Amino acid sequence: MFNLKKHSLFLSSGNFCFYYRFSKKAKRIRIQIVDGTVELIIPAHSDFNDAVGFLKQKESWILKHKSSSDNNNYYYYLGKKIVLNQQFNFFSKKSKFSFSNNVLSIVSPVNSQFTLDEIYNFWLYKEAKEIITERCLTLANRYLFNVNKIVIRRQKTRWGSCSAKGNLSFNYKLMKFNTEIIDYVIIHELCHLKEMNHSKRFWNLVEAIIPDYKILRCKIKTGIS
Repeated sequence: MFNLKKHSLFLSSGNFCFYYRFSKKAKRIRIQIVDGTVELIIPAHSDFNDAVGFLKQKESWILKHKSSSDNNNYYYYLGKKIVLNQQFNFFSKKSKFSFSNNVLSIVSPVNSQFTLDEIYNFWLYKEAKEIITERCLTLANRYLFNVNKIVIRRQKTRWGSCSAKGNLSFNYKLMKFNTEIIDYVIIHELCHLKEMNHSKRFWNLVEAIIPDYKILRCKIKTGIS
């Protein structure tokens, strides 16, 4: 953990523990919250007591955002559990994202009113607009389906839909599943372009492209995979 050291102090809310490290790259004192753990990043030339004083000033703010991270929710991306690493920048105007090695790093403004769940879902929606749209076009071209329009929606129940006009819509939360399941949902809706029902002919069309579709269909009903 980057040589983090543990430290505790007494605040108005009670005994408070946090981790800290000195960084040659840091230009200013920074607070970040990783899985509910508070980390204090201190520039190499700064005084430790000054950094602790800075942390004390942000007590109410830290407790608010820490409670948001302590919700014990699991986060997924393309079928794998990921870790959310949220940092707060006093000069940022909006949240910025970077993803690497199953860690989603988020830099948020200190006055952000969004919960960690809301930020995660916003990022997932952005990813879906790019990845699912591109994948749908690739599969449509490969299997000779004519798609009119592709839309990513914030739906609560349906994973996808197909209209009589050839418009396809997909639930952004599909990004939680692995690529096989995403492909199944896309193929399912593409096949509706030729069969606007769930007849035997429809399922035969799906099976011709995805022979094990029944397994994938079962997985998406039972949870994240």
